[in-house]
Amino acid sequence: MVITKSLNIGNLIQTVGSNFELSFSKLLWHLQTNLPAGSPGAAISRLIQTKISDLIGIHGELSYANIADFTEAFDLIYGLTNNLGEQKEGAWAIATAIPEQIIAGTEYIYELLNSDITPLKEDELTSFFKKITWINKTMYALILNRLYHIPIEQQDIIFERRLANGLKKYYQLNIDFSFVDVAVKGDLPHIDFCNFREKEVTNLEDLQPLLDSINFDSFTFVGFSILKITDCTVSYTANKFQYMISNLSSYQRHAIFSEVDENIKNILGSSQLQCSLFPIFNLNGVPILKVDVSERSLLFSSSLSKNEDDWQENFSRYLQNPYTIFYQVDHQVDTQESAIVQRLAASAVNGYICFPLRHNDKVVGLLELYTFDTVVLEKGLLAQLSPFFPVLTQLAYDLRLEFKNRLDSIILDNFTALQPAVEWRFNVAGAQYLRDLVDGIENPQMQRIVFPNVYPLYGAIDVKNSTVLRNIAFRKDGKEQLDLLVKIVPENIKQQIQDFHALRSFENRIQQTYGMLLKDSSDLYMQDIANFFNDEVPVFLVAIRGIDAQLDANIDCYLSGCRENKFQDEFELSLQQTNSLVSEELGKLNCFIQQQFPAYFEKFRTDGIEYDFYIGQSLSPNIAFDEGMLDDIRVQQILSMARISQKVQQLAPTLPIPLETTQLVIIHPHTIDISFRQDEKRFDVEGGYNIRYHVIKKRIDKVHIKGTRERLVQPGKIAIVLYGIEEIDTILTKLQLHADGRLMSKRIEYLELEELQGVSGLKALRIDVCS
Repeated sequence: MVITKSLNIGNLIQTVGSNFELSFSKLLWHLQTNLPAGSPGAAISRLIQTKISDLIGIHGELSYANIADFTEAFDLIYGLTNNLGEQKEGAWAIATAIPEQIIAGTEYIYELLNSDITPLKEDELTSFFKKITWINKTMYALILNRLYHIPIEQQDIIFERRLANGLKKYYQLNIDFSFVDVAVKGDLPHIDFCNFREKEVTNLEDLQPLLDSINFDSFTFVGFSILKITDCTVSYTANKFQYMISNLSSYQRHAIFSEVDENIKNILGSSQLQCSLFPIFNLNGVPILKVDVSERSLLFSSSLSKNEDDWQENFSRYLQNPYTIFYQVDHQVDTQESAIVQRLAASAVNGYICFPLRHNDKVVGLLELYTFDTVVLEKGLLAQLSPFFPVLTQLAYDLRLEFKNRLDSIILDNFTALQPAVEWRFNVAGAQYLRDLVDGIENPQMQRIVFPNVYPLYGAIDVKNSTVLRNIAFRKDGKEQLDLLVKIVPENIKQQIQDFHALRSFENRIQQTYGMLLKDSSDLYMQDIANFFNDEVPVFLVAIRGIDAQLDANIDCYLSGCRENKFQDEFELSLQQTNSLVSEELGKLNCFIQQQFPAYFEKFRTDGIEYDFYIGQSLSPNIAFDEGMLDDIRVQQILSMARISQKVQQLAPTLPIPLETTQLVIIHPHTIDISFRQDEKRFDVEGGYNIRYHVIKKRIDKVHIKGTRERLVQPGKIAIVLYGIEEIDTILTKLQLHADGRLMSKRIEYLELEELQGVSGLKALRIDVCS
């Protein structure tokens, strides 16, 4: 039933005084035009028209003074604009043309507007210009729609209502201006749209030229508006979740989970209900079950931290086949799994529901609902929350993704691009650092990354005489350029050069450069030679250009030829193809080793390639390391070197400059410790004894056989450096299976090596590779 009672709502929607007038004229016009005789609803239309006309005939036109006299008309309008089949009376009212005052409405709307209800400030959930009040926007929209035929979408107002139990409800105010006439006093003001040509409207200042053209005092608003207030808690909360997802980086971790808890309590209408969104963060394939991920989690509460290893195993098993967990909800659906029941029983919870959130068939989070009070949890709660499962799932997924991105960023800033074998350890350090940041620890430090007791496997493939070959190529290119230079200035043109002294000096420099190139130690003069070609020659050529056409042609010929470093390019191409072959073979060796056990692998490019493997239990604690596999890996390392040597020999005749390689392997019988050097973004050895191994690596490639001037490393051979012959007995036995004359020879040289600075007693083997 509609009651007539004046209620000023200007405090709710910030109305402004203007030319408002009450009238039924637009309604009567609407009924006559849209519901003519013979159309559906025509009888109701005639009834309302007749009733309003009769009341006007008795009481005069509708005005503020006679509102109560039109109660019957308001009842009919209510029936016209609402679903008569609705059992519950809605929040409905008739207000002034621009709604600053309600003149009639249902009891519910008066009750609602007199409660603790406030309009939400325009914020990120709205899209219109925030500096204009809502009522002004409405008036602008009406004027532009009705008089300028510019469609402007009107926005509804959202109200927040605080209930006595601390919960919040959200309501949407919809205003229908169908029965409002907008008229202009005098001529319609002109709007200059040229101001918006090729311009994006992004703020109030951009819109100001349009707003300045519209003065509200020049317009009248006649009729009445219809207000409807509907509960929009569900849709508004969904928008809040979407906003969180879109702006996740702007939220503090605690604020995210607090807002999730508040929103779900509002949806379910229970302040005694506890809620937790627990994102499943996987670290190295294992879920992080720490309460600091979500302080409200019951299943992972720190108070239930006994036997964490067993719980980790049980929960990992649950994730393989997840299901909704019920505890003290309904005996027909309550979970029977003992580990979960025991954990919940220890918490003294009165009722518990846990729903797994799946993204692409993977569990990305858990939604927990529980209570310690007498409130009874029901299965139907999940049905109430079901519309929110998609956004909650997306939120959990994005939280996981943000965690991974932040972790990757920390690792990239503090470490380097990582290999799978060691990435887990950096993840652990990064996650701890991230947790320290979140917990507000002042100046948190990254954990030191150390892998103790790992076995090193070192190898080096070097291009023999690469420096000599590069110098030869440089000398050849330099000589070709000099040959072109001496031909630039023919004898018949020299007389035309005015600065004869400069010409003679330049010719002397050419001869000096010839002399430097011809010396065996030309590499000592490479910088001087390069400076001559790059600095002195261009200056001289600029100075003599333009004297004679033939001279200019010779200069152009030289400049065209000097851009080509034929011999150096041939050497670099040969080196590139050789190293590509080596890298491909090392890639195969890496694949073999990783299949045996996760290992750290790094290689260094010089003129050849050096590489290190580190393998041991500390690199992968969850996989048992068998030292017996080391012999098989070392055998494959030696066989890999044999294949490299053989393939390089086969490749050499096809190269512009044939190259040879030497192959070196160090067999270190003991474990060493390695640590990550953050300043250099690489791993290095730890401790005095371990550094001895590092010294051997750096100096061994130039070592000679004891008592000779012969170097250990030679093309077509594999040099194996070791501490004692007995260390390699098993390896030699296995290698004999491959010494069939196709890859390696059965002939093995047993050698003693000269002492290195700080290192003595080294021995070596050399094995011939079949060509």
